[in-house]
Amino acid sequence: MGAATHRTPVRSWTLELRDGVKFSDGTPVDSAAVSASLNRYVTNKGPQSSLYASKVASVDTPDASTVVFNLVDPWTGIESLLSTGPGMIVAASAQQGEQFTPIGAGASGVGARDGSRRIRQPAQRR
Repeated sequence: MGAATHRTPVRSWTLELRDGVKFSDGTPVDSAAVSASLNRYVTNKGPQSSLYASKVASVDTPDASTVVFNLVDPWTGIESLLSTGPGMIVAASAQQGEQFTPIGAGASGVGARDGSRRIRQPAQRR
């Protein structure tokens, strides 16, 4: 999703999003969607959400393609952390009340669950 990343001083980390990327529901992957997904993750107490909350003081979205992570203290682990749960960005439509359906922007998605631990993936999008 990110086109580029760079640090500005040592207490902030900037993610520049690629233009034209959309979630599988057709909504844009923009800075507002990233911020909302991160907030949903922390609010729902996902794995590593307490680490994220203890290290990230705030998130700014100065424009549609820029997300700035303002860190509590200088920390080099933000990139690693965003490769796990908090960085798995989903569309706002993924959370409908208590119901969660993963709606991402990757090359594949969840086709169906059959009651077991298996998940069928949909046909590849072109």
